[in-house]
Amino acid sequence: MRHSLAFTISLFAVTACHTTNPDDAPTDTATVTDADQDGYPTGEDCDDSNPGAYLWGPTGQSVTLTTQTAIDDFCPGWEEVACGTGAVTDLAITGEQVNDLSPLTCITSIDGTLSITQTADLTSLTGLDGISSIGGNLELSLNTGLVSLQGLNHLTTVGGGVDIYLNSVLPNVDGLALTSVGQYLYITENPELKHLHGLSTLTAVGADLCVGYNAKLTNLDGLESLTTVGSLLVQWSERLTELDGLTRIPHPKKQDA
Repeated sequence: MRHSLAFTISLFAVTACHTTNPDDAPTDTATVTDADQDGYPTGEDCDDSNPGAYLWGPTGQSVTLTTQTAIDDFCPGWEEVACGTGAVTDLAITGEQVNDLSPLTCITSIDGTLSITQTADLTSLTGLDGISSIGGNLELSLNTGLVSLQGLNHLTTVGGGVDIYLNSVLPNVDGLALTSVGQYLYITENPELKHLHGLSTLTAVGADLCVGYNAKLTNLDGLESLTTVGSLLVQWSERLTELDGLTRIPHPKKQDA
């Protein structure tokens, strides 16, 4: 027994020394095989027979869509190429040809910024219903046909700031479900904006809250749930006569400047 035990120990010692020799180390072919030659090894490729299909990284890709055709074609191509991950770093939608976002239901996550700007025929945001959070900023600006924010009804948190400005016919912010904004919230220069009821679930704004230059806004009803805000500025809204919507913020003051 004593001799047999010594032999066993010797065998393990030789084996251990052998595996430390890089020249003799086995090659893990699974990590280097790239059958379709698309630059993504088999272990990271959802379809190694299709050079157009692969898994994008956890931060996804930045996407800019400037035509309705690009929007219509985006999800079929995205689901094939990105293997259905639905992750986008930044999404920019802009252009007078854009009129319908309903084909964009494959997008479920935006790690960076969502900007929808300078559209003429876009009337709502339906199609973005799968987005529940935005890591960066949300910008909605210069959309001359936008009459509803429906489509962002599952968006609860924005890590950066929210800027809603110069939307010439937007009557309200209904359709939002925001509970927190990490940085600023600016709602400015929307001449047809009449109320803020769509912000009734908002409890916290990390930095500035600015409401200004909204000619038809008469009150701040809709902000009753807001308990935390870095700073507050309400300016140049000539029909705004009371601040009852800010009753839960300590010592709110109206500043006309």
